[in-house]
Amino acid sequence: MSVSKNLKVFEYKNKSYQFDTKKFDVITKQYKNKKRMTLIEIEWLIARKINISEDAVRNWRYGKNGPSSLEIIEGISEVLGLKDLTSLLVEFEGEKKMVVISDREKIALKKIYDSIVDFLYEFAETDGFELVMDDIKNGNKCEFTENMYDEISKKLSNVYRTYNKEYFDLGKHKVYNELNEYINNYVYDMFDGKIIFENGKTVVKPSELTADEEYANALSALNCIIDKYV
Repeated sequence: MSVSKNLKVFEYKNKSYQFDTKKFDVITKQYKNKKRMTLIEIEWLIARKINISEDAVRNWRYGKNGPSSLEIIEGISEVLGLKDLTSLLVEFEGEKKMVVISDREKIALKKIYDSIVDFLYEFAETDGFELVMDDIKNGNKCEFTENMYDEISKKLSNVYRTYNKEYFDLGKHKVYNELNEYINNYVYDMFDGKIIFENGKTVVKPSELTADEEYANALSALNCIIDKYV
């Protein structure tokens, strides 16, 4: 994990650590599935335990910043039922030099970025593909939404196609793997990831967030990746 300037360094058992926002997000979602709760409910539990705002907890999940003390991290661990608070930490090895990205790699990165933003913009403009998703949920078919479905699918395919095409120039750079993880965790889940086949029917998984929240989260996460290298 690269060092974030927004995260405090803690001394614990003769080692230096930083709060790992990615682990926190993953563990929180695992806890959500285990307890069958919403992320909002979990954020409220954590906020109440450590006497801080729910927005602050949400920012930690999005990787914008982190807790200010080990006591707070210990409180989070208790809420999430973790045996050791180091489950939420990553060892700090000192400031690392920024990974250099060449002009050619920047061009490849920009192409992938543009294709993702194009898809995110479509998601936001259609309120989370609302009309298409409603038709799928209700088993309806009409020419208008079928055309929309095709257009959305093309934009999603373009993200994957652009990403794969830029392997030649960007494949050996660490940002390429980060973008792959991002596409699987965000872009896929905004459309194809919500459409599943269950009990002989095609259904749409409900989202815990509004379309605006999903869009903001996805764009913020994408820009966090870009800001590390450009």
